[in-house]
Amino acid sequence: MNGSRRQFLMIFAIGLASVGGAYLLFYLAQSDGVWNTTNHGAFVEPHTTREKIGWPDSEWQEKWWLWIYAEQCNSRCNEDLVSLRSVHVLLNREAGRVRRGITLTAESPQLAVEGLQTIPFVPRTRLAEGVYIVDPLGNLVFYYPLAVSPEGILEDLKRLLKLSQIG
Repeated sequence: MNGSRRQFLMIFAIGLASVGGAYLLFYLAQSDGVWNTTNHGAFVEPHTTREKIGWPDSEWQEKWWLWIYAEQCNSRCNEDLVSLRSVHVLLNREAGRVRRGITLTAESPQLAVEGLQTIPFVPRTRLAEGVYIVDPLGNLVFYYPLAVSPEGILEDLKRLLKLSQIG
């Protein structure tokens, strides 16, 4: 084989390996074979908005929300409220962009937690008990089960606030 033919085959092999590698990475990324998301919460599926669940307009403020939805506030719920307050404080200068709220479906004693807004309503659709991050447009973005680590919520919320142009 002469030198020019060898050069041609090497250049062709390099090009083929590049295109083949790109296709391989593309299909691996689609099937979550190599990369996963960096968020700690689960995306709310199917797409749900505050209007769909019946969140009253009188309680809505166009800010980000850390919202707890629970049947009643027991000791676990009280710990979650303290965790959410810590998350809110750790947001530092971004804390003004975020509100904290709770909706309880059963009668519970009056909650006296600073900065917590009680949002009284019965959702029109079935929701899992837990913590939700709601964006200023009213979309439920992330869901976290009760008793979740507040560090994950804080990381996700900081990332959302950093990337968001709204609220």
